[in-house]
Amino acid sequence: MSPTTFKYGGEGRFAECAIYENPACERQMESFVRRNVGNCTSRFNTDPCHKQYHYTDVAVQRVAYEKGPVGTTDQDVVSAIAATIAVLQGKPCPPPFNITSKKEALRLLSHYVGDIHQPLHVVAVYVDATGKGSGPGRRRL
Repeated sequence: MSPTTFKYGGEGRFAECAIYENPACERQMESFVRRNVGNCTSRFNTDPCHKQYHYTDVAVQRVAYEKGPVGTTDQDVVSAIAATIAVLQGKPCPPPFNITSKKEALRLLSHYVGDIHQPLHVVAVYVDATGKGSGPGRRRL
């Protein structure tokens, strides 16, 4: 995704989003994506930053989220939620996030909280070549 070519294209897909489907809100969303699309890098992930903000890949064998193991990053949805809360508390926005206002932070927070409730946005299955669960530090439930 090129920061200069991103254009909102979700008109009419979700009825609950209709209130935001107007030129002003679309410009705000496009601005956020442009400011955040290339802010981070990940050794294991080729998704642009803006997309990485919407999920985390915690191994399904883990019993809780813990920053550091494979699948978690400083730009995952858990970190994105923390960044929005920091802005809402009047604190500086932590990198790699670029959130410019409390209004933007509140909109993002409501979106990310929705993302984190979707099971496929927060877990991943790591397997070896034989199909058995694998990965460093994995614990079975």
